[in-house]
Amino acid sequence: MTLAVIGDSQAVAVAGLASRCSGQAVLLSRGPGRTRGAVRLEGMYAGPIEVHVIDRPTADVYVAVTTSDRLEPMLADHRELLAGRVLLVAPGGFGAAVRVRQLFDRWGVEPPVVAEATGFPAIGEGEGTIRLRGIKRALPIAGIDHAATDEVLTAVRGHLPDLVPSELATTSLSNTNHLLHPVIMMLNADRIARGEEFPLFRDGLSAELDQQLAAVDAERLELVERLGGEPVSIMNWMLRFYEDQGLTGSTISECLDSFPGFAAVPAPTSLRHRYLLDDIPHGLAGYVGVADRLGVDVPQLRSVISTAEQRLGQPLRAESSVVQAFLDAVSARPASAGCAGALH
Repeated sequence: MTLAVIGDSQAVAVAGLASRCSGQAVLLSRGPGRTRGAVRLEGMYAGPIEVHVIDRPTADVYVAVTTSDRLEPMLADHRELLAGRVLLVAPGGFGAAVRVRQLFDRWGVEPPVVAEATGFPAIGEGEGTIRLRGIKRALPIAGIDHAATDEVLTAVRGHLPDLVPSELATTSLSNTNHLLHPVIMMLNADRIARGEEFPLFRDGLSAELDQQLAAVDAERLELVERLGGEPVSIMNWMLRFYEDQGLTGSTISECLDSFPGFAAVPAPTSLRHRYLLDDIPHGLAGYVGVADRLGVDVPQLRSVISTAEQRLGQPLRAESSVVQAFLDAVSARPASAGCAGALH
């Protein structure tokens, strides 16, 4: 079964990991500055790999690795190749699985069997040699129904064995970046707006970050519980993903500061960055949309969004149709013990 990874910068790391875990060749879509594949993985799981860069890769199974605002044009460019295939969107942002179905319906093209993940399966970079800096362990994925979840998981787990089956109420509401990035950006907004250079997950941390994240996370967790998802705190998600790779601590700041994979991540030099422009409309704003429909008060989430909107001078809203389609899909899914644990 041929696997292709399409997408942006982190697609390279995912393709390298998929080849190393499966022992098979993996296709990778051509991107900006991406001219050749890779023959070796360094860092975690170091060893030989076979990654081939192709303009429009044809495969049985696809993994889309991109920011949420880039998802639509990227899928549009590959829609005929994706029709009727298996697709994992990792990450896809809030409501990605239902959003993909909406897009293919609008295009009049047979949709793929699709599932969404809560984040990037791996982080790293390189060409020729790919250096892997981190792998998310027990990364949840979910499709619109349990059959879609199982089909996608079966198709990709030989390449990405750290995926586990979950529910849309978990995957769409548990991307740690959606909370972490906007809050840390706002707490460091003046430095970032000045273009100051500093390591974001080292010099950008503070006790205030822990307090604000705890407040917004409590509101997110209430929504997850209301919808029957897995109510895991942002800190416990981080520990689940990266504890075996050095992440440790009793606060989120301690956890972030301890993880070697984040040490060299630079702060953005402008507020007009995906940490706000992507993680709010395709993350936090979706949470607020859900809260509005459920009648749940979420003042802390609203405050983060409104502060970012004021700094950027533009609205950061979720797509109303995606919010409603997400809630419709969650309410239509019967409970199933088969999606409560890992499959390996």
